[in-house]
Amino acid sequence: MPVFYHKTKKKWFIREIVGGKAFYCYRPEGSREAFSKKKDALAYEPVFLATLTSAEDKKSGLTCDGAGELFLRDAATRLKPSTFYGYEGVFNMYVLPFFKGMAVMEVTNAYLDTVNAAINKRKKNRYQQASVCRSFVRFLRKTNRDLDPESIRTPKNYNPDDRNYVIYTQAQFKKMLAVCECEEDRFMLTLLFYYGLRCGELLGIKWSDFDGNVLHIKRSVSRHGWGKGQTITTPKTKNSIRDYPIIEAVKPFLTSLPRKGEYCFPCRSRLKTEAVTMGHSEVRRRVEKYIAKAGLPHMKVHGFRHSCVSWLLSKGMSYRTVARWVGDTESVVLETYSHLIPDEKNEIANFLDDTFNDDNE
Repeated sequence: MPVFYHKTKKKWFIREIVGGKAFYCYRPEGSREAFSKKKDALAYEPVFLATLTSAEDKKSGLTCDGAGELFLRDAATRLKPSTFYGYEGVFNMYVLPFFKGMAVMEVTNAYLDTVNAAINKRKKNRYQQASVCRSFVRFLRKTNRDLDPESIRTPKNYNPDDRNYVIYTQAQFKKMLAVCECEEDRFMLTLLFYYGLRCGELLGIKWSDFDGNVLHIKRSVSRHGWGKGQTITTPKTKNSIRDYPIIEAVKPFLTSLPRKGEYCFPCRSRLKTEAVTMGHSEVRRRVEKYIAKAGLPHMKVHGFRHSCVSWLLSKGMSYRTVARWVGDTESVVLETYSHLIPDEKNEIANFLDDTFNDDNE
């Protein structure tokens, strides 16, 4: 019998099991009066059950497209804006096409295995695609309880030596600066290479952040796509909020460059736009122009960050010091750049040999 008595509240209530989930009712819909008698609860029980059944029918007709909108709305409340817009882009471009036009109840674990195989065949961005797809399947599981989110997985065979990224030495960077005639662009490239800034952190720098001999990194500009404006938010992690001493290579720009606005790199577009800073794509176009002029191998904007870390490690800086300089954690620097850290096994072996010889003398 689905009607029970609550000993503490001294009221009757209804409990129904639909789709493996329990639902409770303590009063008729639209009423503030609880069930004071068992017969009242028994009389309302068929009405409550019909309401749950119709709701379950609506769920069974839910499409993945509709669920995708709800999924993104939920993600927007959980994630930082700088994280969400990348998350949204991966979902709309790579994940949602797998489920386009399907009803949620039509998705099966066999089909998820097919999706997983397709994601693992991709050469780029597959780890992030798998992560977003797995989150979406967890969201679909609220309606279709048979789905297994762990069907979406990527093999954990990552090796830092397999990471394919281009880095510049200091000599190559100076060659790039030599072909750069715009002082503002020279300022931008200098900040990217010597401080290892992310593109959003670079665009978020204001002139007021140069405080005496200290540069404060405390904001980041998120890209939304053309015509959708920008969001000014905090950097990627707590470690990314950091202070730098202003190096000699940067100081001349602080006095020679005209200050055209609040931000160091303001928006130059002549079209009506809500952007307050230069866009990520504009930074990329300028970098690519100078790379072509200097005849250097192609490198992404984020490659300046890799170049900075690699150069500092090659000069004998500890990974802890480098991690604090670029605003990352020690574990990330170790995982990503461990193949660049000098191998100290020979030094340890020599130390042990010397100790062994001293003991024998």
